[in-house]
Amino acid sequence: MRRIISLISLSLLCLSLSACLTNSVREFTAQQVHIPNNESVIVLALKNVPATLDAKTPFAVTLNEYDLTQKKITGNCWHNNQVSAVVDAGSDQTRFFAFRVPPGFYIFSGFNVRRLNASANTFEAPAGKLVYLGTFQVDGKSHVSLTEELASTREFVKTQWPQLESELNLATRLQAPAGPMFLCSP
Repeated sequence: MRRIISLISLSLLCLSLSACLTNSVREFTAQQVHIPNNESVIVLALKNVPATLDAKTPFAVTLNEYDLTQKKITGNCWHNNQVSAVVDAGSDQTRFFAFRVPPGFYIFSGFNVRRLNASANTFEAPAGKLVYLGTFQVDGKSHVSLTEELASTREFVKTQWPQLESELNLATRLQAPAGPMFLCSP
């Protein structure tokens, strides 16, 4: 009985520390053929440079929904719209990701291990639109750079969603203060 109570307590602790019991962000799959009016679709790419990393370290980028007026991420312990993309350690190919997200702004998260080395850290995702945020690339052990590879991104979109290729646009970018992060605890 004591073991069951310990397992339940541990499970509840892990859930409370996970900081995101719900998330409205979903992968945009090849089977989807249109963009809902009440959502946006964002495309981003990750490019790992294995020579700059420990061979066991995956490369991950997280973006959080952001409120420009309040200058903070919108998430909390119960709901956090968060985009997460990860490539395996040792991969040297560009990998594309597409997500259905609530319209709004998304900021390069303070929860990322590496810092963004770019002039903009926030991206607009307008309702009913398909936007490319950029290609995030490992830039040394502690930084990430952001480049625009629109032609290769159009090719990716063309292979996945031929009917949407002409709708792809570069996202509006701006610099915003990261604001406070949150830690969930019991």
